Amino acid sequence: FNRIANTTIDIGAVEVQPTGTSTTTTLSPNLNPSLYGQAVTFTATVTPTAGGPATGTVSFRLGTQVLETVSLNGLGVATFTTNSLDVGTNVLTAVYNPTGSFTTSTSAAVNQVVNARTTSIALSVPSTTVSGNIPINI
Repeated sequence: FNRIANTTIDIGAVEVQPTGTSTTTTLSPNLNPSLYGQAVTFTATVTPTAGGPATGTVSFRLGTQVLETVSLNGLGVATFTTNSLDVGTNVLTAVYNPTGSFTTSTSAAVNQVVNARTTSIALSVPSTTVSGNIPINI
């Protein structure tokens, strides 16, 4: 039947089903900058706007490359340790892959600076002792 409202046909009510509880994901390294080959641990924390803690996994990404996917612990936290980042600025993010009624979220980018290691070379000359007569040509 047609429902008339203010001389026009009213299309009726619209119902929207909730799509899930939104989340926020944060990413932080245990040290920044680091040295080439040094282990850096990244911690991702997923915080739901309601309910919780968050469940699912977090994908740690270097640019578009997934380095590792780790399950969240009972507090909504996942950690990942690597010692294979390149010298320079490495841009990492954490992407939350939810289970249950939570929604996905991506952390702000973290610019992890990796510095080259300094090297030094030490040379030593073994000491020699010479005894006796040594001829010298002049």
